[in-house]
Amino acid sequence: MRRKMMTGVALVVALLAAPAIVVAGPVDDARGMVESGKDLLAKAEKAKGPARAETYAAGLKQYAKAYLLITNQKLQNDAPDLIPDIGEAIATANRAPEVVEMRQALLKQAIDAAVQNEMEKAWDHLAALRDLDPREWTVEYALGVIGQRMGGG
Repeated sequence: MRRKMMTGVALVVALLAAPAIVVAGPVDDARGMVESGKDLLAKAEKAKGPARAETYAAGLKQYAKAYLLITNQKLQNDAPDLIPDIGEAIATANRAPEVVEMRQALLKQAIDAAVQNEMEKAWDHLAALRDLDPREWTVEYALGVIGQRMGGG
């Protein structure tokens, strides 16, 4: 009898402690992506040559993932500080000459691929363009149209 009582007490203690176990949610994930993006963009500022553009792209991709996570899951009210911070960081990084060149090149490649009816290539280039600025609704629209042409929707 005493053993059953001790087991019951242990179970109650475990259940009471369960809420104290912290599980990272999507907002925490987004915050981690923002921190990673911030670190990468800081490294991009100091980098030279091709590494600079690659590091900018990697940093912007982290910001894009955070932005899409928050907006797709409609978490703007859970993290009201993140969207303006993300927008400001993306806008600042998109003014860098390397990023401007990347955006122009990706848009040209996407258009060329679409004209040649290479929809998968066009979609890939547009997805890379979205990673540089996910707030650009025209890119999202073009991705949707190309996705439909590819038979996905």
